Formats: sequence, C-alpha cells, structure tokens
Amino acid sequence: MMTYFTGLRCVHCGREYHADEVDYFCPACGYHDGILDALYDYDSMRKEINPATLAGNGNRSMWRYLPLLPITDQTLIPHLQVGWTPLYDAPKVAGELGVARCWVKDEGRNPTASFKDRASAMGVVKALEKKASRITCASTGNAALLWPDSPQLLESGDHLCSSTRARSQGGPVTHLRSAGVLRSGNLR
Repeated sequence: MMTYFTGLRCVHCGREYHADEVDYFCPACGYHDGILDALYDYDSMRKEINPATLAGNGNRSMWRYLPLLPITDQTLIPHLQVGWTPLYDAPKVAGELGVARCWVKDEGRNPTASFKDRASAMGVVKALEKKASRITCASTGNAALLWPDSPQLLESGDHLCSSTRARSQGGPVTHLRSAGVLRSGNLR
C-alpha cells in the first residue's frame, strides 16, 4: 500500500518527526503548544490521487482515503462500515435559511450514528499499531461508542472512561458490550 503521509511537524517550533518518534504532541514544546500537523508528499499524491481515481475506488467507507491516512498496518482496520454516509440536497431548508443551497449529511448511517466514529476508528487503529495493552477513551458520550464495537478490541480488555454526565438512555453505558466502564465524577 502506498501512503503519502511522510511525518509530523510541530506547528509551534517547526520540528519534524517520523510518525513513530512521537505520540500526541511535540516533546520540545509540550502538551499545550506542541500540536503536530501531518505532512504529505503532495507532488507524488497529485500524480495518483484525483477525482477520477477516487470515483473509481469501490471502497465505500472512510478507508477509501487510506493512502492519505497515517496507517501502517491495514490489517488492523476495523471491519465496520465507517463513513461514506449520504449527503442530501435540502432545498426547502436552504430556502428557510435564505441560502442558495443546503446539504445535510446523514451521519446516522455510521455504526454508532455519530460523525465521531471516523476519529474513533483512526484512534483504534493507531492504538493497535502501537501495541497498546489497554485503550482508554474519555468521553461524555458519542466519541467512545465505537471503541467497544471494534472487533479487534472485543478481546483486548479495553476500558472506556465515562463522565457521570454521560447519557444513561441510549448512551455509552447502555451501548457498551465488552468494554469495562470506569465512571468518574465530572471528567472536565
């Protein structure tokens, strides 16, 4: 698999890192300032990825963009249909809002009916690539719902940290099947 992701750059100091060198932030700038931006080989990407090649790609999920994502082991990708949710033209809503066009994205088609499934799916894969023995996601609701549904995590003993403010009906507590739920006070 060809990937165009080449590394990470700190938006504060400009230091560049290989993806395996750092986790989450620039060590030189610290947690608050060391935000890392993804770097890509744009010249190579332009030669191979364009509207025609994307239109010809039969993968109907977020993983159709795999060459653009920082994934090194695609065998760890969850076998869940994440992404490729429909987009509907809503002319009536556009008229009510006084805009020329309005589009509505139906994220209810994702496994947990949330747009946050995309980020959660990436988080699962990256944690598995790093051979994490336990995966924890602090969430007051939707962000963590996909984690226990990921087949790779069903046997891993993952845990979900959930705020006491999390919804009790239809929220993470009733949705979880295998993850241990660690409830804390307000996790702000």
